[in-house]
Amino acid sequence: MFENLFKLNKLKIYSYSDPERTKPFTGNNQIIKNPPANINVPGQQGGPAVSTPVSPYFEAMFNPESITQKFSIEYTEPQAIGSSGKQLTFSVRPPSSMRMTLIFAQSNFSSFAGNKISKLLQGKLDPMSLSSPIANTKTGTVSGWIRSFFEVTYDISSHEHQPLWLKVVWGSLSYTCRLGSVEINYTSFDRNGEPLGAELDVLFKGDVLQKDKLLDDNFMSPDVTHQRIVKAGDTLPLLSNAVYGDPSYYLIVAQANGLDDFRKLTPGQTLYFPPLT
Repeated sequence: MFENLFKLNKLKIYSYSDPERTKPFTGNNQIIKNPPANINVPGQQGGPAVSTPVSPYFEAMFNPESITQKFSIEYTEPQAIGSSGKQLTFSVRPPSSMRMTLIFAQSNFSSFAGNKISKLLQGKLDPMSLSSPIANTKTGTVSGWIRSFFEVTYDISSHEHQPLWLKVVWGSLSYTCRLGSVEINYTSFDRNGEPLGAELDVLFKGDVLQKDKLLDDNFMSPDVTHQRIVKAGDTLPLLSNAVYGDPSYYLIVAQANGLDDFRKLTPGQTLYFPPLT
């Protein structure tokens, strides 16, 4: 079966029920009881929270024209009184962020409008008959698309009691993150006040597991947390000496990792070495 080379690759936002992102989120037994204003939420018009099936990912209606990623480093800036300069001291690397604008437009609105305008110019259509072309269904309206986006990214999971863990995927981009903020700008409406177009200014905040962050930072000093993968022949005193420069800290490492017998290490096992204070 040949791949369809002409199929447009859409940006997708996958949602997960765990920080490791191994459990795709497939539904909530309730959605958030206080959704943002002006968002059309089925079953939420003054009534109780209802069960709403949700896809494990959200697919953008249109791919973003641009994506902005931000990386920053924070320093402390001590400066002696009367001095003319100061030396920056590394403090922390905050999580990265990614911003994009997602555009939503009423399904089939363009062809509908073109057909109606053509008939209107020919005098074959009453101007008062112009209205929204599609019934207010969840996937056929701008409100429905936005509601679907919120279900995947914003709503509180009834099991984890917090928003879901996300992964934004588009082409070679794969960004693990969580929703930081979203601002909705409605750009057009039909005669009944239903939105026909909207732009979502979305900010995602990078989210990396602690163990992955340790590997990325690769700090070697004993005052930060380390992790090591056990290899054949390794012993806890030897590993403690490699990390701390002193094998006598092996009991601290054994306690930090919940080891009942520090002599029994398994190749492939991951050990955490806490910072020395």
